Amino acid sequence: MNLQIQSVHFSPDARLIDLVKRKVEKLPSFEKRITDVCVFLKLDNPAHHIKDKVVEIRVHVPHYDFFVKTCSKSFEHSFEDAFSSLVIQMKRKKDRVQSQFQPARFQWFFVTPKGVKNRLKIFPISKFPYLCLPKILG
Repeated sequence: MNLQIQSVHFSPDARLIDLVKRKVEKLPSFEKRITDVCVFLKLDNPAHHIKDKVVEIRVHVPHYDFFVKTCSKSFEHSFEDAFSSLVIQMKRKKDRVQSQFQPARFQWFFVTPKGVKNRLKIFPISKFPYLCLPKILG
């Protein structure tokens, strides 16, 4: 996992960089395949007296990118908000992918020539010469 921290219109102090590194080290617990993490620290409207601190986090995973942008009065608060929303995005993506590949639940039953239905959970098909049908449970 490559970490890039870029600051625009200012030079960050060591405490802010340490905060970013500590938080980014926790990301592999949510997604194992992270290749790149880019953190952009920006000052919005540097010419004016009111300076908003903007933090952008971009996480690259194969076949997908996560991106978060937040704005606040301090970089620490902006980064905390961005990191928490990034974690939520990653959890939602993981849940969505896992729910796509969950197998459907089946209950097997077979029909005898007389039409009697016997419900079975698992049975080898070769033992029963009758028609075996899966029934999808809601």
